[in-house]
Amino acid sequence: MAKVVIRESYGSEHESERLYVQTDGQPNSLTSVFLPAGYPDSVSGDYIEYQLWDSIQAFASSIMNNLGTHAVLKGVGVGDSTATVLAATITWLLRDGTSMSGRILFAYIQSSKLDADCKKWRLFADLINDLSIFIDLLSPYFSHYFLYTQCLSGVLKSLVGTAGGATRAALTQHQSRRNNLADVSAKDGSQETLVNLTALICSLIIVPIVSTNTNLVWILFVCFTLLHIYANYKAVKSVSLETFNLSRFAIFVDNYLKTGGDVLPVKTCNTRENVWFFIKDEFDVCSDRIAIGISLQSHRLSNAKQLNQLIDLYATDDDDCQYILTFETKNKINISLKKNFIPSALLESVFQAIVLYFAQNSSQTKDPKLKQIINELNGESKDTKRLLELSRKYAIDSMSRLTAKASAEGWDTSKVLITPSEWRFELS
Repeated sequence: MAKVVIRESYGSEHESERLYVQTDGQPNSLTSVFLPAGYPDSVSGDYIEYQLWDSIQAFASSIMNNLGTHAVLKGVGVGDSTATVLAATITWLLRDGTSMSGRILFAYIQSSKLDADCKKWRLFADLINDLSIFIDLLSPYFSHYFLYTQCLSGVLKSLVGTAGGATRAALTQHQSRRNNLADVSAKDGSQETLVNLTALICSLIIVPIVSTNTNLVWILFVCFTLLHIYANYKAVKSVSLETFNLSRFAIFVDNYLKTGGDVLPVKTCNTRENVWFFIKDEFDVCSDRIAIGISLQSHRLSNAKQLNQLIDLYATDDDDCQYILTFETKNKINISLKKNFIPSALLESVFQAIVLYFAQNSSQTKDPKLKQIINELNGESKDTKRLLELSRKYAIDSMSRLTAKASAEGWDTSKVLITPSEWRFELS
């Protein structure tokens, strides 16, 4: 029941009267169980689209996992009088052991890169999950190698657990907008539990039917795999991250340079971002060309004089040299960072690197200063020092305007998801 709290009117005109009321109604119970408190204001704008596609992929994945479990139990000898409990136990222990080892090794090699490319790694994790289930389904056909196939499947599932869990945390952090990370994470768990429960009920119907029909198992596996991949792709493509990683910044800067200063909105830039590991677009190629946080030895400087010239070039009136950038045509663009560098210097150094890459690979621009860099690079005598000076000046002149325009479009430039290597230099 509604209760009037206060009345308001303009002058003596009763027609303009406004009523401010308070209702005794409570939020829909179903909404409060499965959606974060304060939804939709407490989460990002892409939350509901991502969660819908994520629920579809979770349903497909759960059905596939149940089919895989049925195949593994069949392969390990459940129902076979000749199978021994000891053999089954040893198989399970070795599978778990290789899985644990794989998890530790993968986290050691790739954990620092999971934040920067969380969409790619999220999709990667789900594709590897499909591969592990495929191996489970194949394992009964190779009974003599059952232990090896299960160990391989265990290693793949460990990659899924590490990459999937870490990227899920990164996406949850993006979705939570009221310091409600725990609430968003908990409600995501509730949604997934409901989906898995639904898939379990469906599996209770499906598994007895397909247990004696091998062809039907493979038909269902192919159908659910295609659904799983498609739903995962749509889920990660629906995410609009407001922070720059190397790929999104390359897309953003490329558009800025081609249009003479126009900036892309967050959603448009995210839509253009490639989310496949095994397919590289031009912006992935650009990202691969830029080596950040490397040793000074990688610059291949012939003497100390060249190093001093670079230090002078990259120093400013307000601060010491924050980074050193060099390049060779068609090779990597190398960036070394000062110890305790200013965060904005990282974005500026990458901007300069993309400018040089753009000048090497494109002539489409409306900016006369950028055209000068392109002409200098494409001239008969390429003066590397001159190119570094021009690109450095262009970066200094452009960054404040670029970041201001980016912020106006909803980008968060206070932090970047660009992870450099750990080499740092100090000036004496």
